[in-house]
Amino acid sequence: MSVSPSRQGSPALFIVFGGIFVLIAIALVIFFVSTLSQLQKYQAGNCTITAKRLLQEEQHERHTSNGHTYTTTTTVYAPDFQFTVQAADGRTYAAQGYDALRSFSSARSSQQAIVDQYTVGKTYLCWYDPADPTHAVLTRQFNWFVFFIPAMFLLFGGVFVSVGIVQVRKRL
Repeated sequence: MSVSPSRQGSPALFIVFGGIFVLIAIALVIFFVSTLSQLQKYQAGNCTITAKRLLQEEQHERHTSNGHTYTTTTTVYAPDFQFTVQAADGRTYAAQGYDALRSFSSARSSQQAIVDQYTVGKTYLCWYDPADPTHAVLTRQFNWFVFFIPAMFLLFGGVFVSVGIVQVRKRL
């Protein structure tokens, strides 16, 4: 009984495709853990807000359905602050941002609420990189939801690898 050439490669394709997804998941986890680890090394300082705004971006996604391609647009928001960092050495440094990952959200009201918590001219606790005080954040809170992304890559990759392994075993 011979197997067609197109069927011979399918288990390997499942395993390779799944493996790519697993590798992407691992790379994302390494990036997020590295960012979180770096953030824990930041020192506490005082930051004076010099400007604040709500950033707004449009994200475009292309979809194809029934041979027609269309684009959906989603507006996302993020708090953005300019501030001066008072470092432990007494020097001040200009910095910009809010959190370590510069996270955007489609929930405008919650992002605006973050902007509204801070007053221009007031000083707040912040954290800065002692090696480069221009890298600073107003919050060290980490959005654990970002680990959902690599988890989905790992899940899909695991399914593809498993299907490929089952197909190989069936052929033996």
